[in-house]
Amino acid sequence: MEEGYERKAGKEIINFFRMSKGSAGEAKDRYKRLSRILPEEIVSKRVAVLNEIRAMLESLIKKWN
Repeated sequence: MEEGYERKAGKEIINFFRMSKGSAGEAKDRYKRLSRILPEEIVSKRVAVLNEIRAMLESLIKKWN
């Protein structure tokens, strides 16, 4: 989120939120692939947090559009 600190409004902030949402989705998929290595409890908790982050970012995108 630090990268977006100076992005205060307009299309630039919306684009930043979209990229952030995409990054959260990538992390979510990475954790799912790591489920062979990491305990299921850890994967589930982290995927749940990433789902919340993605939902918050989607809400921000809708608000700023």
